[in-house]
Amino acid sequence: MAIESAVVDHRIIYERDSKNFKLTAYYAIVEYEFDGKKYKKTADTPSSIDVPPDDMGTTITIYVNHDHPTDVVFRNSTHILLTTLCLIFPVGGFAGTAFIFRKAYKIKKYD
Repeated sequence: MAIESAVVDHRIIYERDSKNFKLTAYYAIVEYEFDGKKYKKTADTPSSIDVPPDDMGTTITIYVNHDHPTDVVFRNSTHILLTTLCLIFPVGGFAGTAFIFRKAYKIKKYD
């Protein structure tokens, strides 16, 4: 079930990148109401790295499990990007492989 939630705070987590540099990751904490009860949940992906975000009070669409209101999926650009990439690469790979086989067939046909 899609619910509108508001960013009320941020959780700061210090992480390290592949070169062992320290990064400051800011995870949005949202507040939402479900069946008359208020809940708070921290996002599973950072909203900003090394720059404090200015999204306090911003409305975010979240998806709440009706049976377990604390199970939340955040709709954000990261999920959209990953889904898009997971679809583009296999389709591109299939098209490229088909093109190579077609060219090889034509070359063999004219030999």
